[in-house]
Amino acid sequence: MSSILDILNGWAHYDHMNLNQVGANIKKLRLASGLSQSELAELSSISRATLNYLESGKLGELGASKLFHLMDVLGVHPNLFPADLNSDEANIIAKAVKSSNVSYRKELTTSMLEDALGSGKLPRGFEGNLLYFIDEFPEPMVIETIRAVAAKKNIRPRKVWLNTLSLAKQVQSPRKLWNVHA
Repeated sequence: MSSILDILNGWAHYDHMNLNQVGANIKKLRLASGLSQSELAELSSISRATLNYLESGKLGELGASKLFHLMDVLGVHPNLFPADLNSDEANIIAKAVKSSNVSYRKELTTSMLEDALGSGKLPRGFEGNLLYFIDEFPEPMVIETIRAVAAKKNIRPRKVWLNTLSLAKQVQSPRKLWNVHA
């Protein structure tokens, strides 16, 4: 499987890609994020059939707004700067932790977030921090964090996605991200 950095590097030359290459990258990122086609389609407000045709290279055309929304959900942009391409899993997870600790006296650590997403178990006493991550952290960054944790802990991304979904249910999150069909 390609590393996240390899996949993201593919976007650096987006203007030279055809729709088949874009679809192949979308599929790689979807799988690396642990999302099913149905889940990504619902989050992106496109049909699963359209996403299937895009990923399989059978789609003749996709409007720019739909493509950019799909890419935004996955946390990538066609005009990535080199600094963005050099983000590693540790930096992505550290950003999530830093954001999750705003306004909380007790600070969630990166290992605690990794363990929570890797196991689906809420760390006792840090429910508020995790609730912030689940409910308030930008959706593309949540998905990016799921990919980073999966890569860093060498866990299937789908497992991390389902664990995060379980955490969202435990804290009773109303966020649309957690209400897609698993």
